[in-house]
Amino acid sequence: MKTHKKVSKPILTPITVSITQEIIDKSIPGSPFSCPLALALREIGFKKVVVLPKTGISCDRFKSELPEEITEYLLFFDEHQTQNPITFELKVKLWDRIEDPKRDRRSSGDLLERAETLHPGKEENV
Repeated sequence: MKTHKKVSKPILTPITVSITQEIIDKSIPGSPFSCPLALALREIGFKKVVVLPKTGISCDRFKSELPEEITEYLLFFDEHQTQNPITFELKVKLWDRIEDPKRDRRSSGDLLERAETLHPGKEENV
């Protein structure tokens, strides 16, 4: 009997993001990795955060477009190198595990299952 890995679906989740003065002071204008939003998301536990104001956010657990007011906030920061602290809510489709299942298709378990399908009873040679 074969068991297949169940791939989780993203869950629409509100995330509260606080861009503090300390985060603003550490931010680098024009940097998709060190802008105020990227640093704030890292502070609450997200990894591999990239923010492009006109495109959106990409990180280890979600990809999302930005609300217009946040895009304007980031563009103002990039141009003037200053901004006021802000707290807002982002609604994102959050994966319930760290890796994106689309990139995790070829895990060792899946490769072993595929090998067993092609060569039944030959697990020791895999």
